[in-house]
Amino acid sequence: MKKYIPLIFLSLIFFTFLIGRVQNAYDRIHPQFLYLGIIDLFLILHIFYKFSLVKIYDVIKENKIFIFYSTYIFLSLISILFALNKIESLIVISQYLTFFFSYFIIIVITSLYKVDVVKTIIYLSVISLLLESMTVLYAVFDYVVVNGNPYLRSNEYSGLAANINITAFSLVVKSSFIYYLLFRRKNKLITNIFLYVILFMVFTTLSFMLSRGAILAFFMLNILILSFVIFKRNHYKNSITKIIGLLTILFFSYIMSNSIMSNDSSSNLLVDRVSSISLDTRDQSIGERLRFYKLSTQIIGENLLTGIGIGNWKFKSIEYDASNLAEYRVPYHAHNDFLQVASEIGVFGFLCFLAIFLIPIIGTMKYVFKFRRLIGVCFLGSLLVYTMDSMLNFPISRPISHVYFLFILVGYQNLIKLK
Repeated sequence: MKKYIPLIFLSLIFFTFLIGRVQNAYDRIHPQFLYLGIIDLFLILHIFYKFSLVKIYDVIKENKIFIFYSTYIFLSLISILFALNKIESLIVISQYLTFFFSYFIIIVITSLYKVDVVKTIIYLSVISLLLESMTVLYAVFDYVVVNGNPYLRSNEYSGLAANINITAFSLVVKSSFIYYLLFRRKNKLITNIFLYVILFMVFTTLSFMLSRGAILAFFMLNILILSFVIFKRNHYKNSITKIIGLLTILFFSYIMSNSIMSNDSSSNLLVDRVSSISLDTRDQSIGERLRFYKLSTQIIGENLLTGIGIGNWKFKSIEYDASNLAEYRVPYHAHNDFLQVASEIGVFGFLCFLAIFLIPIIGTMKYVFKFRRLIGVCFLGSLLVYTMDSMLNFPISRPISHVYFLFILVGYQNLIKLK
């Protein structure tokens, strides 16, 4: 039983996203942050009771990502001095500190308990994909197939997140490890069937959610992984057969999802949605994002060193975007975590935040070129998908996304130790 204790601890953090909307909470992320904060407190007390300060310090003292993350949090705290709304800054920094402590806990537990964190991430990802995709599929089938309503793209299908795009990217970022399991050398037939079923569910869920960014990220992830599998000679036996199977279930997923979504024989929502990917400002979603990016660059230019204070982008944007506001609807996120961080805590905080991404991406690329292993490509794929999500949405504000990113960071540091 004792050997499962660290896995239980890690699972308590990993599955934070299962906490739903509680009573009158405006958004499910608030109960999730409360839960995660309580878990962090419990696990930190356990860590300091179980291990000496010397052992804990030895684990983190040369961890470059942890050092940059710590500096980023410190500069976020300093930015509160320059905030217009300091109460909101305190709320947001409490969320970021919760993530930071979770990262610290994951590092220490995986290191001192000697957990195979790569294997842990893979199997937790499988469970998560099943739960997330089933939740969305059930909602769609209940509404359209059971009750006979026409399909409409709606946040009612956001699943275990509060936003369709966040859920879609959450599925994509985790799916790379299904490919790793699928293309292993020795798989039993039942194992391959199980993995194909999961991928079928993920494909179908993404089709229903119609998130253009997530579909594009999924397409790029497939090119990255399948290109590696095809062009690396003698990598895995029967890889071509498995790729054909993959394309087959992708085809059937498309046929099924399109038949459910189409209200008439001539409609094709998925194709129409994908074909609309462009920088056309006449598209409301794209136009809003480009407008938010522009005003973010203005804020950065005017507050380059100090920023406007953590959590204050939503307030400053009203001043810059007042002419475009409709009724009481105001921009809450910049839909680009990098621009929002640079706006709120200044250029030095932004560079520390950027380093948290660049160190593992560059390190994983070096690992892939040196060892030519599929697991490295899968980690690289997840890192790139999360980075793309950060450039289009606001995963830093969502436990379902950012907690997984923390696990990927620790997994990367464990990966590069493998020979």
